[in-house]
Amino acid sequence: MKKFLLFLQISFLAASLYAADFPGLKTFQKAAEFHGKKTNFVLSPYSLRQCGAILYHGTSGNVAKELQKALELPQNCGDIFHKLHKEFAGEKNIRLFDFNAVFSLYPLLEEYLNTISKHYAVRHFSIAPGNVADTAQKVNVLTAKQSAGMLQNCINANDLQNSDFIAMSTLLLNADWETPFPFPAKPAPFTLADGRQKNCQMMYNSLFVQYFSDRQKDIHGIVLPFKNRSIQFIAAKSLSGKTSTTDLLKNLDKNMIDNAGMFKTDIALPKMDIQQRHDVSEFLKHLGARQIFAAGGGLDKISFVKLVLSKVIQNVRLTVDERSTKAAAATVAVAKRTALVPPSHIRRFYADSPFFILIRHKKSGEILFAACINTP
Repeated sequence: MKKFLLFLQISFLAASLYAADFPGLKTFQKAAEFHGKKTNFVLSPYSLRQCGAILYHGTSGNVAKELQKALELPQNCGDIFHKLHKEFAGEKNIRLFDFNAVFSLYPLLEEYLNTISKHYAVRHFSIAPGNVADTAQKVNVLTAKQSAGMLQNCINANDLQNSDFIAMSTLLLNADWETPFPFPAKPAPFTLADGRQKNCQMMYNSLFVQYFSDRQKDIHGIVLPFKNRSIQFIAAKSLSGKTSTTDLLKNLDKNMIDNAGMFKTDIALPKMDIQQRHDVSEFLKHLGARQIFAAGGGLDKISFVKLVLSKVIQNVRLTVDERSTKAAAATVAVAKRTALVPPSHIRRFYADSPFFILIRHKKSGEILFAACINTP
């Protein structure tokens, strides 16, 4: 066994609203490939795409087309995110919450402010001229609060040098397992991609869960239920141990998950607490969103001052233990003035070698968090 992939899915809206099986999954696939390292990689496609959607409403022409294509944003992305926001707020037996804000040095155009307020419930704050440290502190206090303390000091003063506009999108998930893993986790070997082994804390259980397997695609995995079944925890890995987590992601499809049968399954899952910070600016350019970073200015519908995107950062944390899964992400986009250049039998699924995780919204298929776990 070699690679294991973890994926949290959240389900609410009618699937007909979406053209893709798993909105955001391609974004994560490409980001993991761009990352390129055989180490853990955690991202919230949902937070990144929602932050991008807030920027999208401030663009026009080819800049808008590039950003829309890069982040797989549907034409009616504002309506979709608005409905998801309302669904998240109404869920029971789970804490699922997104929060959006913008900070600006200059007054925002009324049409832009009305649009992002209506669709994304955006809070608007002012930037104090010349006080970068104060702005960074405000952003950090807000992200810490909206992530229930999971994310601390996401931004520093250097990230915000000469900033005139900041957009941020946070996402928080706290979901208890329907059936907790027995305490405590036990030391066990995890086989790395290069064949070496390292010890980790492994959780064990034996449950009736959805189990899927496809030898042709060299993949098998499970769907673990939370108390609130609108959220799915999907974990999958290579059957042969020869297929990388990034290649496994390409083999995953919606029917594989939806048609998975219920089987008694022996499960091993590493206990994890992973926190990462990504500068996704070069990744967005790699996806084709280049003009929004160009000196000519790509954000022309936000303020009377033309703005250019200078940096996009995501901080993300994922914890998996015997009782629950917790995850938080904050994506922060920084813009400057254009003058500045910027069972038939028991199955077995042991996540004891690289695997991937997806956390998705079940009905919409929207990918909230995703991770390639190569060294827990």
